[in-house]
Amino acid sequence: MIYTQNMAGNRGSIKWIILIILGIIIASYFFDFSVQDAVEDEQTQENFSYIKSHFLNFYNLYLQNFTEPIINFFNEYIWSVFIENMENVQNGETTVFDEAAANVTINYN
Repeated sequence: MIYTQNMAGNRGSIKWIILIILGIIIASYFFDFSVQDAVEDEQTQENFSYIKSHFLNFYNLYLQNFTEPIINFFNEYIWSVFIENMENVQNGETTVFDEAAANVTINYN
């Protein structure tokens, strides 16, 4: 039940992405609209720069102290172990899971 609700939500997001892409294509065809010219426009670049500077300022003031320990934990305990195990698989060596599975006993009684 939860899986089907999640999939329905994902289809809604994909639908909006497709509609936006189609809208850009139609606008470029009927109104001679160039996405490249719009993005490279000086005013657009200034707007992007303004938004970027304020977002980075907001992140540094309010979010950095919260997110950095989470990112560091992920990098140290999850990502590095994942990379190490993938390198072991690539080299034909045993992984942490292979070593841990040898110590597991299953009692079928």
